[in-house]
Amino acid sequence: MSARETDRHAALLERAAEALAARFPTAGLGVTGSVAGGRHHAGSDLDLLVVDTAITRDWQMAFHADGVRVNVVCAHPDRFAAQMRADAPAFGAVRASYVLSARTLRDPAGQLEALRGHARDAVALRHAARGELLAALAAAARGRLARAGNVLDAWSASALMNAVEGAHLRAGRTALDKAEGNRPLEVLAREDPALHARVAAVLAGAAPVHPAVGEIVDTVFGERPQDTL
Repeated sequence: MSARETDRHAALLERAAEALAARFPTAGLGVTGSVAGGRHHAGSDLDLLVVDTAITRDWQMAFHADGVRVNVVCAHPDRFAAQMRADAPAFGAVRASYVLSARTLRDPAGQLEALRGHARDAVALRHAARGELLAALAAAARGRLARAGNVLDAWSASALMNAVEGAHLRAGRTALDKAEGNRPLEVLAREDPALHARVAAVLAGAAPVHPAVGEIVDTVFGERPQDTL
């Protein structure tokens, strides 16, 4: 990435932060996504988070400035925390990931830091409820598989993705930040290449759907020693 591209994102971030601080003087402001971690490139978005009790309705807006797409999420901390708790069972838990990856720009009332604590709690909930979540995923996967034929339809695809989620849950994996490469299948490719290859074969049409998905579901949700959970 060239210095000019770096300067364009940095200058836009500075202007956006100043405008948001003027509009929400007590808010916690954060930059998230690739810009927060210094991984951005010329085509990267600029992702911003505004957390304030003065926000009466949560909303998101997107616009282009200086050739950069800017996404702004504005949220009341209590409502956003409740939504993160509801999201907790999911591998991606997008809202928590958004908060956990945020680099603080300003936080005069500590609202962003408090929300970050709720995000960490939401991630912990996933692990605390692991047994119940696995049972629910297994029941759903097997129910959808029973309705699936030997084509990759909504039923078999859902059963397959429930198995992927179950594999992550058994291994204690969670996407902890909003970053490229943290999607469920991408993480599976890194952490469990053999299982990923079996899933990819089904998705690519190189394996018979119903038998292959059934084997994957059985592998992930079959009886295992308790200490593997």
